[in-house]
Amino acid sequence: MSDTAIQDTIIEPLATVPARLLGVRRELNLLRYGPSELLVARRGEEIIGAVRLAQRDDPELRHGLITDLTVEAGQEGTADLPERLIEAAEQRLRTHEVTKIDALILDGQGLALPFYNLGYWSSRRTVVLGWDLTNLADIPLPDHVRIVETPHPDPVEIGRLVLNSYQPYWTWWKDPRKDRKWYRVELQPTDLPGFAERAAARVRASVEAAIGSANGPGEPKQTYFIAYHDGRPVALCDAKVPGDGEDAFDWGVLVLRDFGGKGLASALLSRALHWLRDQGQTTADLTVTSGLDDYDPIVYVATVANRAQIRGEFLNLVKRLFDD
Repeated sequence: MSDTAIQDTIIEPLATVPARLLGVRRELNLLRYGPSELLVARRGEEIIGAVRLAQRDDPELRHGLITDLTVEAGQEGTADLPERLIEAAEQRLRTHEVTKIDALILDGQGLALPFYNLGYWSSRRTVVLGWDLTNLADIPLPDHVRIVETPHPDPVEIGRLVLNSYQPYWTWWKDPRKDRKWYRVELQPTDLPGFAERAAARVRASVEAAIGSANGPGEPKQTYFIAYHDGRPVALCDAKVPGDGEDAFDWGVLVLRDFGGKGLASALLSRALHWLRDQGQTTADLTVTSGLDDYDPIVYVATVANRAQIRGEFLNLVKRLFDD
């Protein structure tokens, strides 16, 4: 590597960001981010590297995003370019007073090390699943529940189901951790009175608003398959006619813990996939969040029982930006 090659490489914003980089990315698992910036590394007129950055599209969360890191292979003086691009993106996010950064990379491409060197740590994996709807399995419905299909479910009832299904993953909002890793990353103000209640109310309100607006003017056609036991909903799978490059599901499959392991998730997902086929769709995609060491059970429900293929796997890394 020559000093000249390093000195001749400049990092600067790209004036016009390609449209394909501006939308909601399915591998972000529906985390919504605002307008993107693209930083490029130039050597003369040649672009030899790039990285994308954005802010979370939520005024209450000062979170940033770094993704689409790429460096031209085989170029002289590029060994430290990934870290330089990441640091340049961080610096621009700092000007917006961002306190936490999510970084997303394609798994298995050797891009994690420069993030680790700069203090990021792996938090989760995202898996994009896809179906050929002309080749679906037929899975019988279990007889211990009643299945209802409706395009207009009760928002409050379903909001409660979604909240109860997700809530076990929120314990880090409230419970101390010995390594304090979650506090280091999130620094949620858990000591404030009523924090957990406000967090739950916020999620419930957003779920109810989304369900209440389903199938409204300008919205995609959508339906819900809901399993009831003793008059209460215990599982669901939604499906919608997706736009270009979008998932075919908002919530995917949710099953209360007491009703897992009985074939309910596989059967509900099968019904949703058949409904999509009946709407004239030939393919469908679903994005799920998985652990680092093993897949989320839904990945097995999708691939083993319902013949999905894994389209891509992504690694999500996080870093907390402390004030100096």
